[in-house]
Amino acid sequence: MIKSAGIIFDSLQPESFDMPFGFYTGAGVIFGNSGGVMEAVLRYAAEKVTGKKLEHVEFQQVRGDSGLREATIQVNGSELKLAVVHGLRNARVVAEQVRAGKSHYDLIEVMACPGGCVGGAGQPVTTSTTARALRTKGLYNADKMLQLHKSQDNVFITECYAKFLGEIWRREGPSSSSHQLPEPASHCG
Repeated sequence: MIKSAGIIFDSLQPESFDMPFGFYTGAGVIFGNSGGVMEAVLRYAAEKVTGKKLEHVEFQQVRGDSGLREATIQVNGSELKLAVVHGLRNARVVAEQVRAGKSHYDLIEVMACPGGCVGGAGQPVTTSTTARALRTKGLYNADKMLQLHKSQDNVFITECYAKFLGEIWRREGPSSSSHQLPEPASHCG
């Protein structure tokens, strides 16, 4: 199809992504590694619960490369018990522990691919044992270089949610109703 459309990749000039796809925060960048979604959620939740801007956005407690890790984090006097899992075998272990009542978590992040998307099928195949770690490090370095580190600071996404969720979004911010919608960027612009 690409050839029949006359597209020749070698002759294409680099361009910026169309908005809103071309604007992102560090929270969106770290989604690609195991623990990144959890950290992005914590960056939002900590501000929402305390009503104060985070001075330090890094949550080292949920970072790492173990296929199953737990963390307990204090937010405004409340203790949150978290699990970060990658690999479906580890996901099954956590699910069975929760189902049996042996473990309780306030939030569980599960990524099917080893290490998260950085170890997924969309990545170049490598035999290097350090490739995943280097990819993860690259995502965290990219997060550090960006001016915005929290999803709620992405004006394009917040405007999109406000447009489609109206008063609910303005009053409550991300809520259960926003999680029932398709990814907003595909509908905004």
